[in-house]
Amino acid sequence: MIDLPVVPAVTEVKRKPDWLRVKLPVGKEYAQVRSLVDTHKLHTICESGNCPN
Repeated sequence: MIDLPVVPAVTEVKRKPDWLRVKLPVGKEYAQVRSLVDTHKLHTICESGNCPN
């Protein structure tokens, strides 16, 4: 069998543009929703999927 050299791929990690990021919500309404989610032990897709936003 012929041994082939292993060449690691070079990939650059690029940051997402600032406009793509979502600011975290603040305010009374958000606090109420957050409280409901926590109280009833609900899961959100963002938390379950480790969403970066």
